[in-house]
Amino acid sequence: MDNYRENVLERNKNVLENTEIVHNGFKGTVNLSESQLMFFSVPYSKGFEAFVDGEKAEILRANTWGMALDLDEGEHTIEFRYETQGLKVGAVLSIAGFIAFAGVITYYNIKKRKEKVTK
Repeated sequence: MDNYRENVLERNKNVLENTEIVHNGFKGTVNLSESQLMFFSVPYSKGFEAFVDGEKAEILRANTWGMALDLDEGEHTIEFRYETQGLKVGAVLSIAGFIAFAGVITYYNIKKRKEKVTK
């Protein structure tokens, strides 16, 4: 705890700047004086993808709950994108279920009409 203030000031030098919230994530820039892990206080989720300078990057689990990126020295543009796991599969299955339901209703309506005609 002797160097607490100095440690806080040192860590504040390497923060994400020019941050922008996008509809499915966030992005920003950072300029690092040396290679290091950069911690993001956002809960780790498999739905996130990270891109450093436009290239997909591995997201590391940090402090058991957060996310981190292993970054080289220099200026970087960082973007995190989130997509709900299973959303596309769920949407396709929901549409297929609706079509099947509509088909069953149509089949029974046609069958009922034919029975009325034959009586």
